Amino acid sequence: MVKIRKIAVVMIVLIGFGLVTKASSHGGMEVIKYVDSQGVSHIEIQTPKDIDHLILEILDNTNEMTHYFILEHPLIKTNDMGIQLNHFYITKRMANFDKFSKIRIYPQNNSGKIYEMKELESIQMTLDKESSVGEKKLKIMTYNIHHGKSLSRRNTLNKMTEIIKDSGVEIVGLQEVDSGMARSKFINQMKYLGNQLSMNFVFGVNLNIATGKYGNGILSVYPIESSENIALPSGREPRGLLSSVINVDGKKIHFLVTHLGLNQQERSKQIDVILKYIQTLPHDVILVGDFNAGSEYREMRELTKKMVDASEEMDMGDIPTFDLPMLSRRIDFIFVDPNLKVKSYNVIRSRASDHYPIYSEITL
Repeated sequence: MVKIRKIAVVMIVLIGFGLVTKASSHGGMEVIKYVDSQGVSHIEIQTPKDIDHLILEILDNTNEMTHYFILEHPLIKTNDMGIQLNHFYITKRMANFDKFSKIRIYPQNNSGKIYEMKELESIQMTLDKESSVGEKKLKIMTYNIHHGKSLSRRNTLNKMTEIIKDSGVEIVGLQEVDSGMARSKFINQMKYLGNQLSMNFVFGVNLNIATGKYGNGILSVYPIESSENIALPSGREPRGLLSSVINVDGKKIHFLVTHLGLNQQERSKQIDVILKYIQTLPHDVILVGDFNAGSEYREMRELTKKMVDASEEMDMGDIPTFDLPMLSRRIDFIFVDPNLKVKSYNVIRSRASDHYPIYSEITL
């Protein structure tokens, strides 16, 4: 993956992981251009939550249309005022930005609005470079902890703590994490695990139930420089993608954890959103989680076109991670950027949860 240097611009707004120029808004819609050392990296369009698709016409400097897009399945982010907004992206993989002079945007069936690319011109200033590091080994894990309970509903959070510690992993993506829930004795499980393991942690809340919260989490022995929790298009149960930037001895990586839906159509939309989001990230990406689908599913094949499946890389794709007498399959995955090398892959056959934890050693 090409390394990107962030830049300062005329009018600066902090959005997610980058510094960007901000164009004028129209009907609650804002167009934002991200720029790297090679030019435009990607374009982000923010809209109100009720707009679920956009039609775009791209015009060159002679007003000829060079690209036509229908953008669907937006990322959903909450701004500083607590308002959820939809985020659509045009990325380098989708378009040749050299052909962009104007963007005409039609929000669903509304009238179009033209945005001039020159409104988004910027003054470039290179920020500090990353520290140079040699080959660095890193152990990562994904673990669905089932609220800290076993299949027989015993409280096993302490056993899970031992498993994580004994494995020697340095970054962990967790799913089905509770905080303040009666079923898990009102424990803030991310804080508990972070304290017991002396690891940094972040928690991405996807569901609020009375005074309790439920979602995904990340544990890391390395500094977590930033994080954001993104709502994925979901059906009955809200699903999310917890995204972080972690500084591994001077090498920044994006570590993402998710827990996808039970319905195939729902998962397809969720994976589409995740892949579009990954295209906007400047550093190498690691994506882990409970995908609720095997590698043979169409939506999972879309992921393996872009990222390396650590299990398959080690010829261990037939080992189940959810293992019951009537249902045994691999639905927990570790995906890494093609720039990263997978050195090992392991499944820990523990019944502390209803899922087995899996971990892998990679080199940066």
